[in-house]
Amino acid sequence: MRQTPRPDRRSPKAFISYKWQDDAHNQWVEKFAADLRYAGIEALLDKWEVDYGESFQHYMTSKINEADIFLFIITPASVTAVEASEREGGAVKFEIEMANARKTAGEHMRLIGIYREGDKTPAYISHHRYADFRDDSRYEQNLKELADSLLGRKFPGPPVRDPSATEMALIPAGEFQMGSNGRHSDEKPVHTVYLDDFYIDKFEVTNVLYKKFMDATGRKAPEYWDDTKFNASDHPVVGVTWYDAVAYTKWAEKRLPTEAEWEKTARGGLVGKKYPCGDSISHDDANYSGTGGKDKWYRTSPVGSFAPNGYGLYDMAGNVWEWCADWYNRGYYSRSPERNPKGPNDGSVRVVRGGSWLLTPVNLRVANRTRNPPSLTDFSYGLGFRCVSQD
Repeated sequence: MRQTPRPDRRSPKAFISYKWQDDAHNQWVEKFAADLRYAGIEALLDKWEVDYGESFQHYMTSKINEADIFLFIITPASVTAVEASEREGGAVKFEIEMANARKTAGEHMRLIGIYREGDKTPAYISHHRYADFRDDSRYEQNLKELADSLLGRKFPGPPVRDPSATEMALIPAGEFQMGSNGRHSDEKPVHTVYLDDFYIDKFEVTNVLYKKFMDATGRKAPEYWDDTKFNASDHPVVGVTWYDAVAYTKWAEKRLPTEAEWEKTARGGLVGKKYPCGDSISHDDANYSGTGGKDKWYRTSPVGSFAPNGYGLYDMAGNVWEWCADWYNRGYYSRSPERNPKGPNDGSVRVVRGGSWLLTPVNLRVANRTRNPPSLTDFSYGLGFRCVSQD
């Protein structure tokens, strides 16, 4: 099992500063941060994890002060922001001034420019080192060289997307805000949940992985197993009942995620956002009803076809619904325990999350709750799962 290393006390902390309104590069930056985290670097994007009521400026100041490394993503938009007036420069200008002040004061702070587009270097970091990530064909090599330098040891490279492998990501312990105060009553109220740390599959369970399970256990093939529209090796398995999913997790020595674990993972460190990628979603972000942008599939897509969320997880919105461990109850949030909730003690239907290839964006929201009978097979061509582990 290939897992994201747990950061230890010697792990460097890297604050990544970029113009997050720069839509052309947002997904690349999020993948870059996820790959650094995989390498064992505590990579923090400047738009993550701001608590309700906290000043964004106060948050950035505290995180920059904690960081050992300041990585500035160089694009035309970010350079323009740095060279603008204090009012027009916004967060990017503030962040780079903070980092430069620490460096000037003699504090331990490494400033590194990350060229993504263009040739112009902001004056603040013109005399510091930089890394060139403008050529996507050299991304893995450049990432390895940067990680080696930051860690002071060899990094084998970013994860390989092998549908027969089971890569997992570490979700850190801590609180998050679960639910939504929108029009759906079963998502209310928004409430604070604390979860212990856990590992979760980066990808939905694929057909090739499920075949290994069937070969080892003699488990009956699920619905649509022989349907060529759904059975490509690197696509998520579909047609599985809740009982099938649980049987697979036991064979793999894992388990299904609780509903709370699933939602925290889907949010990817973002607070109060509708989708894993922010407050809007498009066919460049996920596989859902219709096609367009990067979404060229009328049904399921190969796992990992779209950019990961902030925790390095793929397809947390769309592609296939995902079974959770919990029984479903519409009013459960009003009495849910604050620490490690596991759902009601009984029920008749199980929770499913995430939306699928045949549904609209409203079903892809991170707070959206849906349920199915655990033995459901009819119309389950949009229903799959992923696993979690505590170690």
